[in-house]
Amino acid sequence: MGQIGYEIDFLPVGNGERSGDAIAIRLGTSINYLNWLVLLVSSFKQH
Repeated sequence: MGQIGYEIDFLPVGNGERSGDAIAIRLGTSINYLNWLVLLVSSFKQH
């Protein structure tokens, strides 16, 4: 298997009181174009 490359994107979601973050992680190899996409989403509210 070839080396595995990766890309990580930090994406803001919403604004103000209804905001959060999404983290997209893409993993893959150049052989057989094998790719995975992982999406993590979180949100928070200030008290």
